[in-house]
This record gives sequence, structure tokens and C-alpha cells, in this order.
Amino acid sequence: MLEKTKLLIGAYYIDNPKFAQIDEIFKYISDEGEPITNELDEIQKQFLNSQIAEFKESYSFLEKNRPNLLKINNEELSKVFINMIDKFYEEFNLKNCDKPKVSIVKKFPHPFENANYKAMNFNEHQAEKFNVEKGIYLLEKYTAHGISEIMLAHELMHFVVGEMTKKNNQISQSPFFEEGIVDFMGLYLLLKYNFIDEKCIKNWLIFGRGNCTENYIGSIYFRESKQILWIAKTSGIEEVIKIIKSGQNGLSNLSMKNYCDKKVEPTKDEFLNKLISYYDYALTNFSISAKENYVFKNTLNLVNGKNLDELLLNELEKEEIEQVINNLTKKGLMYIVDKKVYNPNNCSIDTMKIKLI
Repeated sequence: MLEKTKLLIGAYYIDNPKFAQIDEIFKYISDEGEPITNELDEIQKQFLNSQIAEFKESYSFLEKNRPNLLKINNEELSKVFINMIDKFYEEFNLKNCDKPKVSIVKKFPHPFENANYKAMNFNEHQAEKFNVEKGIYLLEKYTAHGISEIMLAHELMHFVVGEMTKKNNQISQSPFFEEGIVDFMGLYLLLKYNFIDEKCIKNWLIFGRGNCTENYIGSIYFRESKQILWIAKTSGIEEVIKIIKSGQNGLSNLSMKNYCDKKVEPTKDEFLNKLISYYDYALTNFSISAKENYVFKNTLNLVNGKNLDELLLNELEKEEIEQVINNLTKKGLMYIVDKKVYNPNNCSIDTMKIKLI
């Protein structure tokens, strides 16, 4: 399957817990859509095959119900980008500033030609330092409606922060909080101006940020944006905008001490309320493994309880079953009383994300 297919499905259709994280699953699927199973055990193979079936069903759904998504080209995306830039600049009163050039490229400019990011931004200082043209670059293989707008929104907000910073104060490395605040504000403006389906934003927060592994850059951005989320909850979107307008200097000196003791205030801003709800939803997500998913699904409605010997889980040895159930009890999904196992759930929890391995 092509990268764009993966992104399209992830953006528009992955809205339930039976799917694992997209990037993780696609490591084990060939370009022809066949499973690569040489590193997987039987339970993982079964789960991967079920995922492939779901992906094919999802693609067929998009093909039938949203054919415009599959056919959108770079020229059409560029029109969307122009509109986005206009709206973002209006929000920050940047009418007299040069608008960033957005380039869709097969490779990023030197010395980043081997980088595999989805997008990059170069402010004036960075452009001079690396001898590249100022602007925003999107990697062509990752361009897809519903994801590219999120990538552009993030980089465009970096650009806005750069415009709010005097050139001699601009720095190459984003100060702490910048990644979080551009992530947060970019999503807020995407919601406000309805540039993409709201489901894309919710899915991105869950699968592209909240459920990333600790060493993945998306996880770092998510940790930062959670602090911006607190500022928005206690002080409103106006405070977030004020901080952005302070530029990189303001972000370098931003202290959460100023907000720690504040109470969450209700807001009538429907877009902020919606974005807060999506962040809160992503924060309640947690991961289980394919084996944990196998045991959990096969023990649903275990209201009366069973001993380990009574569980019909043929793919696992007794010791493995015991270990997996212990893991599930720690996560609050099952419990054990008097050596009997209980799982009185009638369906999977809707905030569950499944990891293949």
C-alpha cells in the first residue's frame, strides 16, 4: 500500500479501537498489501491479518463515499494551503508580512535531503544558516488531504512565531513550548475554519501524538502541548495567542508557574471546547499488546469468573495467560478474586489502542 493510502485511511476512517497504530502496523504490510509475518508469532499474525482486512474495507469505503479524497492532487492541495495561510495571517494581523512559500518536494533541501519528516519550516534565520530558501516544505510522498493540512498548520504556526520574533532574536532550535504551542494553535485554527474533517484532528491526536512511543518526536510535542492545553483551559485561547505574539523570546521565558494555581474556567468558544475534548479523549487512551487484546476479546462477558485452567485460550501457554491477565488487571481491564478471573465487559473499551508487538 502506498504512503498516501496509509495516511488517508488514518486520517478519515480510523475512529475505533479495533485498529492498531497506523505506522506500527504498516511496518508489517508490503506495498502489495500482503502481511510480512516472519517476525511475528501466531497471535500477532492473526491480528495483523484482521488489520489488513479492516484497511481494505476502509479503503473501499473511501473509494465509494469520498472519491474526491483519493483523487486530490498537489495543485488542489496548494489552493487549500493558500486559503489556510490567508486565514492564519489574519488571525495574527500579519497583513504586511511576506507569506511563506509552500513547496511540495520529493526531498528536503540540503543538508536535510535524507530526512524523513513529513514537513519542515525555515524561518529567515534558519534559511540563512542552512543556505536554503525561506518557507515551508512538505514531502511529496506524505501529502494527503486530511494530514497535509495538519502538517502545514504546524509549520505555518512556526512561521508565525518567527514573524513575531525580530530577526536578530530568531534561533535555529525552537525554544521549549514552541512545538507544543504551534501544535495546539494549528489544530485550533483548522477547527475554527473547517479546513478538514474534525475526525482527522481527533485521530491525529490519538494515533499521531498521544499514542506515540516515548522516544518518538510526536510524543515530545504532545507532552509540550498538554501544558499549552492547561493554559487554554485556565486562561482561554486569548492567552495562547498572546504568548504566540511574544515570539521566540516570550516562549523561551514562559513559565508554567504563572498558571499552576489557576482554576479551569468555562468558555463559550465552541472550537476551543471541541479541541479540549479531543485532547482529553487522547489523554484517556492507553495501549495494550496483541496478546492482551487476544485474551481480553476471548474472555468478554466473564461475569461469573473462571479459573485459569477453564479459559479456552489455545494460542498461549498457562504461564503466558497468567502473565497477560496480570497485565490486564493492572490496567483495570480484568480482575481476579479467589483465583477466579473476571471480565464483565460486553465490548472493548473505546479508548483502547492496540500495539502489534
